Amino acid sequence: MVPFTLSVQGKPYPPLESLLGPVREACGKLITLDATSTAVDVGSARVLNMVMLGALAAHSALPIESAVIQKIIAENSPEKLIELNVAAFRAGVGMK
Repeated sequence: MVPFTLSVQGKPYPPLESLLGPVREACGKLITLDATSTAVDVGSARVLNMVMLGALAAHSALPIESAVIQKIIAENSPEKLIELNVAAFRAGVGMK
């Protein structure tokens, strides 16, 4: 989605690689993934944060085990969203 400021100026959105290149150079390791599509596939774009949390857990970027995170998600999600949130987290883990 082109940001509003670029759209009204008639300017194109820069190619993704031109944005990611400098980030990759600065941090040394950059992992990219299409978490939005994964969230939609799981059932809702609104669970994107759970997909991203799963991806972080899969790459050992968090000092908490995945099983503990899943338990916390289940304990803190509204009843009707537990299954969706846990599925989204697991999908993120699977994006490794």
